[in-house]
Amino acid sequence: MTSLVIAAGVRFYREGLAEVLPRYPGLRVVGTSAERDDVRRLLDSLRPDVLLLDVGLPGALELVAGPHRVVVIAVEGGDEEVIGWVEAGVAGYVPRDGSLDEIATAVEAAVREELHCSPHIAASLQRRLAALSLQVKERAAPAPVVQLTLREREIVELIGRGLSNKGIARHLGIGLATAKNHVHNILAKLQVEHRDEAAAWLRRHPSGSARVA
Repeated sequence: MTSLVIAAGVRFYREGLAEVLPRYPGLRVVGTSAERDDVRRLLDSLRPDVLLLDVGLPGALELVAGPHRVVVIAVEGGDEEVIGWVEAGVAGYVPRDGSLDEIATAVEAAVREELHCSPHIAASLQRRLAALSLQVKERAAPAPVVQLTLREREIVELIGRGLSNKGIARHLGIGLATAKNHVHNILAKLQVEHRDEAAAWLRRHPSGSARVA
């Protein structure tokens, strides 16, 4: 038998579920309440298999945490709300226009450690999981290694000596446009905005190679 505690603020709703759900094979209601603290007491003392939780109950989200499985009912049904409850740790949900059969199915699925949801919500959860996985990979990936070429190091050293683009071009015997392009590319590679920042970077990394966040 699957034991249930029902937490809902509306009395006839709560009592109606308590009367009807035991008619489904394998379901047994062991307690009901409309108060958050009383629900906690029931969970601690009765240790039900599933808490059937009306999302309209004040403090409902605080009742999700714990060893018990939670099936939330009367969810509005929008992707964001459903995904929010799933991310909070619920084992199942039933939308506001759901039926008693859907509640029984969601409870049975929760006991089997399965999430009963529509294909549409399943697709939304898959997209959210893929996005979270990408974020984790991006945070875990090491910063790229930036390495200046010999010519680039030479130009940065000249920048550090205070030479302008024209002075760099004259010193290296290259065209002014070429010198400007080199400086522009160096700033972009080092992810800095000013010439003096490039010179400071080379002073910190005299090898001309380092990771840039």
